[in-house]
Amino acid sequence: MTNNRPKVTVLMSTYNRPWYLKEAISSLVRQRFKSWELIVMNDGGVDVGHIIKGFNNSQIRYFNDNTNRGKAARMNFGLDKANGEYIAYLDDDDLFYPDHLDVLSKALDQNPNIGAAYSDLYAVQCVHDRSTKKRYPIHKFIQVSRDFNRDFMFYFNHTLHVSLMHRKDIAIKAGGYDESIRVLIDWDITRKLCFYTDFLYVPKVTGEYYMPVGKSDRISVLGRENKKEYTHNMRKIKADLPPKPWEKVESIGIIFPVNNWNQATVDLIQTLIDNIFYPVRYFIVNNDTNMDAEKCKKLMGRIGKLKNISILDPHRHLSITEAYRFGAINASVRYLYLPSQSVDTSVELRIIAALHHLKKTDKNILRWDSSSEEQTPFDVFIKREDFLSIDKISYQTLKECAAVIPKGIPESFASDIFLQEGTHQYQTGNYRFAYAIFKEAENIKEGGANRQHLINMYARICFELEMYEEAENKLRILINNGYRADNMVMLGYILQKKGKIDEAVNYYTEALKEIGLHKDDLEARCFPIATPGYIGAFEAIAGIGECMYKKNNLNEAARMFRLAAKLKANSSKPFIGFAKIFLKTNELEQAEESLITAIKMDKDIPEPYILMGEVFERKNNITDAYLNYYRAFTLDKANRGIVDPIFRTGSVLGKWAEIKNVFEDYLGHHPGGIEATYYLSVIYEKLGNPAKARECLEKYRFLKSLKGIQTRKEINHEHKAGNQWCRKTV
Repeated sequence: MTNNRPKVTVLMSTYNRPWYLKEAISSLVRQRFKSWELIVMNDGGVDVGHIIKGFNNSQIRYFNDNTNRGKAARMNFGLDKANGEYIAYLDDDDLFYPDHLDVLSKALDQNPNIGAAYSDLYAVQCVHDRSTKKRYPIHKFIQVSRDFNRDFMFYFNHTLHVSLMHRKDIAIKAGGYDESIRVLIDWDITRKLCFYTDFLYVPKVTGEYYMPVGKSDRISVLGRENKKEYTHNMRKIKADLPPKPWEKVESIGIIFPVNNWNQATVDLIQTLIDNIFYPVRYFIVNNDTNMDAEKCKKLMGRIGKLKNISILDPHRHLSITEAYRFGAINASVRYLYLPSQSVDTSVELRIIAALHHLKKTDKNILRWDSSSEEQTPFDVFIKREDFLSIDKISYQTLKECAAVIPKGIPESFASDIFLQEGTHQYQTGNYRFAYAIFKEAENIKEGGANRQHLINMYARICFELEMYEEAENKLRILINNGYRADNMVMLGYILQKKGKIDEAVNYYTEALKEIGLHKDDLEARCFPIATPGYIGAFEAIAGIGECMYKKNNLNEAARMFRLAAKLKANSSKPFIGFAKIFLKTNELEQAEESLITAIKMDKDIPEPYILMGEVFERKNNITDAYLNYYRAFTLDKANRGIVDPIFRTGSVLGKWAEIKNVFEDYLGHHPGGIEATYYLSVIYEKLGNPAKARECLEKYRFLKSLKGIQTRKEINHEHKAGNQWCRKTV
C-alpha cells in the first residue's frame, strides 16, 4: 500500500468453498491498483486460514467464526472493520480482472458527487467436477448491463455485488445490510444507496462471476428453490427503507382503511405489497372495533411484521373519509396513494407511473385509467398537504379534479419492454418487426440496456434477415471494447455465413481461448453435459467443424464434431455435421442413421429434415424426400433453403395445389422472394390460372430488376410499424 490507510477495502465472505478461494484472492493480488485491503470473513464453514497464510500478505485480514451468521451479517462486520474510503466486493468463487479496482476507484475519484460506481461482468457458465473440485468454463456472456436507472433498480437489481464500488460513509448512512435478509443482499444495499446518490455506470468488463450448470451451491440460486420464502424475502427487501432524509427518492405513504378483517382483506394487502416496487410505507387504518393492532398483525402473519407497515388504530369506528384522513394525519410523507377495496391490482408500476405523470400535468391529483376504480371517490395519488387541506364535502369530488394517468409503461421501463417484445417477435418469426423494435431499444441511452446486453438477440435477428454487415460492425466494435468471448463466437458465425472461412475459424479459436475451455478438458468425467440453451464453447467447436467441412477437410470436421458431442450430449448439431460428411462421401445409410439420431434429439428444427430429404432424393425416393422437405417448411416457413427442394420434388409428384399454399405462405414472410415468385407463376400455369401466372411472372421480372432494393423497403416499412408500436406502448 502506498500509505497506512488503504483507499479501497474489499469484503469477502466465505462458507465451505475453499476450492476456488485461492484463485479469487489471487485475482485481487494481481490488481494494478495497489492501495487496497482485503477482509476475508469465514461464515461458520471450514477454516481457510491456511489458504490466507499462503499469500503471506499483510493487506489481507482474516476473521474466522465457527457460527454461520449469514452473508449480510458478515458484510456489516466488514463495513465496521474497513479502513478504506471505498468499499468493493469479491465473492469466494469469482474473479476481478487486473484493472477492476483501478477503473472503479478512478470513477469515484473523478466524480465526487457520485456515491457508487459499477462496471460490467462476464457471467461464466461452468461445469463443476465434484470429484476433482475443478470447474470448466463453457460459456461467457453479459447477463446484466445497463445505464443507471433508479426506477428499474427498485424493480430489479441491475448492479451486481462484484461489479460495485461505493463510498463507505454512504453505506453506513443507509444503515448497512438487513441481517434478516438471506438472499439478494446485494439488491438490498443497492436499493438503499439509491435513496442518497446516483450511480455511475462504467461500460467496461472488469471481472467475472460463475454460474455452475446443473445443481449450484450459490446462495442466490438455492434461495430461489423455495418460492414462498423467496417471495417473502423480496417483500423484506422492499420494506427495508433507510433513514431519512432521502435526497433522491420521494416519501410516499399508502393509506388503506379496513372495516372488516378477514383473509380476503389480508390477501388484498399482500397483493398490493407484491405489486408495488417503488419504496413506500403502508398505513393500515384499523376501522374494525372488534380488532386491536396486535390482532390485526397476527391475522396478517409474516407481512404484518414487515418494517414498512404500520397499523393505525383510531379506537372508534370512522367513516371511510375520516379513516383516510386519520391515516394521512399520522403519515409523515410527502405523497399519498389512497387505494380502496376496489383497487385494480393489475395496474403495473402505478407509483412510478404517477411520479412520471406529475411532471407532465399541472393537476395535483392523479388517478389511473382503470374501469374498476372509476366508481370510487378515492384510488387517487395526491400530495399529503393538499389532501389534508381539502374540505370534507369536497372529498366526494376528488376524482373530478384528477388528471388521468394513461395506460402504458413508464418511460424508464421502455428499454425493457422493447427488449421483451422484440424477443417475442423474433421467437414468432416476425424478424423485421423485431429488428425495428430492437433499433428503438438501442436508441434509448439514459437508463436503458446497453449494446453489449442487446447484441445477442440483435445479432440473431440480423442473421435471420441476412443483414450480416450490420451485425458484424456492431460485434467488431464490442470486441475492440473488450467484450470478446461471446461476441467472437457470433462474429465467427457471421464470417462463416459470408464465406470467410479461415477468418471464421480464427475467431472461433480465439473465442475458445477467451472462454478458457481446452480440448483436453472434455476428457473429464463431468462431460458430456445435457443442458438447454446456447453454450458458446459448443457453438465455437461445432462452428470450426462446419468450417472444416466447407474447406473439404472432412477428417478435421469429423474430429471437431466428435469434440462438440463430447461437450453437449443433447444437441443435434454434431449429428447433422456427421450427416453432411456422409452425404459428401455418398455414404447414404450412415447419413440417414445420423439424421435419425439428430431428429430424435430435436424434432423441431428444419435442417435435419432438409438433409433427410436430400438422402431420399439421392435414393430416388421422391415421395419421402418431399415429405421431409414439407416437414421442414412447416417448422420454418421463412426458410430460404426450402424453396428449391419443395418445388423440385413437389412438381415431380404433381402436388401443385399443396406447393401453391407453401409458396404463398413463404411469400407472406418474404414478399420480395424472387425464386419463390417465379415458381408460383409456374404453379399457377399448371393449375390453369394464366392470369395469376402472368401477374407472378411480371412481379418476378420487376423484383429481379430491383436486386435487393425491395428487401430494404420491406424493412423500412416494418421499421415504421415498430416505431408506431413503441410510441403507443410507452
